Amino acid sequence: MGELGQTDNIFVVYPSFTGGNHLSNLIGLCKNVEPTWLKDKELFKKYYLTTHSEHYGIDEGGMIAHHNIPGTTNANEKRLYNHKEQFIENASNGYINILGGHNHSFRKLVHLYIHDQNHSDMFGGIDNIKWLMIEYPNDKNSLATKRQMIEKANISPVEDELILYPKLDNIYEWDFNDLAEDDADKISKVKEIYTMCPGTNAVSLDADVFFTKEGIEDVRSMLKGYFGLHLPSIANQIHSLWIQMIEMRVDYYNEHGK
Repeated sequence: MGELGQTDNIFVVYPSFTGGNHLSNLIGLCKNVEPTWLKDKELFKKYYLTTHSEHYGIDEGGMIAHHNIPGTTNANEKRLYNHKEQFIENASNGYINILGGHNHSFRKLVHLYIHDQNHSDMFGGIDNIKWLMIEYPNDKNSLATKRQMIEKANISPVEDELILYPKLDNIYEWDFNDLAEDDADKISKVKEIYTMCPGTNAVSLDADVFFTKEGIEDVRSMLKGYFGLHLPSIANQIHSLWIQMIEMRVDYYNEHGK
């Protein structure tokens, strides 16, 4: 057990193009994480190594790491309302579930919980939730910033990411003022879950450091210290390949302008 105490569910929230899926893939390598996630050599050889060697996505999409996705493990926020019973079963068997998405993805869950009768018990039985947030890149020269500038150049922003993904030095409360007139009990439940308290139920990861080969050690230390999870050595190879892929994508864009 790590510093954050008993953890049944890790909610991974991240700005666009900051490696949220890659981070989730890495967490999924850990022994005590739900078995639906791709493990060790399968993730390394079948997905990362193939993407790297074949240059998949080098000319568009930024060589993304969406390897745990619908059709394989449904590893995104939709899992909570499509496979909730699996979450509960996993936790009862001693596994930690991973749920990943952007801020607006997790807000969608709240609106469904509040307004859709089919999902009115969405969070029932989903206990011991902890948050892992990737901070918005701060270094204009970092690989994280370079990637964001390239991939976000031709898309319309869905949310104000600079504000929504801070370094978690203080308590971070999600803004749900738009729900003020709704069910008070449900709103109270939402605020209980979505209030991030550093060192209690939440921790953040520096994106600028994460986008370096050495960043894997920050991830390893964080997972061990806060969640009691041990990242296997193969994660270093996977992360190194991912960094190389992002660098290849940036070089391609700088040469071809797309």
